[in-house]
Amino acid sequence: MGLKILTTGSRHGQTITVVNGIYCDNVTGAVVAIDLHNPDQLRSMQSKLSGEIRPSLMKLKSLRSLDLSFNAFKAIPIPK
Repeated sequence: MGLKILTTGSRHGQTITVVNGIYCDNVTGAVVAIDLHNPDQLRSMQSKLSGEIRPSLMKLKSLRSLDLSFNAFKAIPIPK
């Protein structure tokens, strides 16, 4: 799977670039949003993301949005 790069745009007043569901501020380079939702919620478990959500997400100080919906993180706590 290659990188899926979308053209730069605007999100909540910030100029951003999107690469594979990762939204980065064009000025600071900071990750401001992560969108890894499963677009087909009816697919088998094999196509869903699962595993451990690491506390290192807390190092992304500019992160304002994290979408992991319709994946298989049911029993795994998401760090506050």
